[in-house]
Amino acid sequence: MTIPIAPIAGILGMEAVGKIVTDVTTNRFYDIPVHLKQMVGITSKGDFYLPLLIRNVLPPVMGLIVHKVVGGKLGLNRMLAQSNVPFIRI
Repeated sequence: MTIPIAPIAGILGMEAVGKIVTDVTTNRFYDIPVHLKQMVGITSKGDFYLPLLIRNVLPPVMGLIVHKVVGGKLGLNRMLAQSNVPFIRI
């Protein structure tokens, strides 16, 4: 089992995920559904807003691109495996 660092970093870089983590740590659980809707571009008023969607989708997409290009095409993940680095992949 390995953990792909780049996609996880992309998910953690999402604006809505940061707000959800803040809500959980400050016990504001009633705001979590609003931030979950923001992940798909829906505002707190219920309107679709494309820049909000882009701010929340772009980091995971960039993480997947880095994972595929740097880890796969350039062979960094293979090099980590041959060096016996446990659990971590790009």
